Amino acid sequence: MPPAFFKESIDRVRQKMKAASYSDVELHITEWNFSLYDRNLLHDTMFMAPFVIYQTMNTLGDVEAMAYWSFTDVFEESVVPASPFYGGFGLINRDGLKKPGYYAFELMQKLGDELLMQGDGYACTRKSDRSLQFLFYHYVHVDQLFASGDW
Repeated sequence: MPPAFFKESIDRVRQKMKAASYSDVELHITEWNFSLYDRNLLHDTMFMAPFVIYQTMNTLGDVEAMAYWSFTDVFEESVVPASPFYGGFGLINRDGLKKPGYYAFELMQKLGDELLMQGDGYACTRKSDRSLQFLFYHYVHVDQLFASGDW
């Protein structure tokens, strides 16, 4: 999907909610991730940290909550391979190793409650003690060759 897939999907759902007189109903996005396939090797790479940050920052304020899928690579619907890295879509692998997506959430958790400014690749927040937090990230979406299935 294109980089703005989640944002555009949320916008379409919001439009449908408004048309159906449900614009005041909370919207929660669950089970989101880069891929629906639990053997996508990108899930184990550094790509996932800026992906998670980009998607959450890009949709900030559009939904009440976004729940990442899934916390661990141990998933009851498929057999967990013996290899510690096989593309599972969890934040933690089967051996308890925290993957890059986990650290993205850890970094964002350190941000303050007040968003002062936000732009392409950065956010600045403030906490109640008046301290500032800056988050810088560089998200580069997968190229067309990868998106076409050439892994």
